[in-house]
Amino acid sequence: MTEEQVSITDTKTLEVQRADGKPPFRITVPKASRVTFGPWSPQTGATPEGARYSDRALVGTLRVYAPGPKTSDNVLAVFSGVAGFRDLSIEYAEQVAVEVGSIMWNSDKRGYSREVKVTRDEQWGEQPTKQVMPGVTPEDEGPF
Repeated sequence: MTEEQVSITDTKTLEVQRADGKPPFRITVPKASRVTFGPWSPQTGATPEGARYSDRALVGTLRVYAPGPKTSDNVLAVFSGVAGFRDLSIEYAEQVAVEVGSIMWNSDKRGYSREVKVTRDEQWGEQPTKQVMPGVTPEDEGPF
């Protein structure tokens, strides 16, 4: 495939998860590009007894190649420290648990009592944002 045949407007966006726990990032690459994922170097940390990998080798590396043969001349990008990636055109949902509840504090001369009511529901979808009951701020969670 020649450069003239590849449209630069024909792209796909990938979300890349980092192995170090930092927030994911997104890259936009040509649809015709080749994307590979694997260790930085399969032989890193290898011993004569067999292929044992160092911790760095076990962390993934995402490589993006221009359309055509997979050669060092066609490398567009290399990202190390990658835990995973996905094309954003693929729908993704996680099962999340949503808990809704209340706490009732009663205090008298004998002390105080606390009554907790919680309902839990598991759903598929986006992680819900933290919701606070009307008139209650996170600092008002108890008498102390």
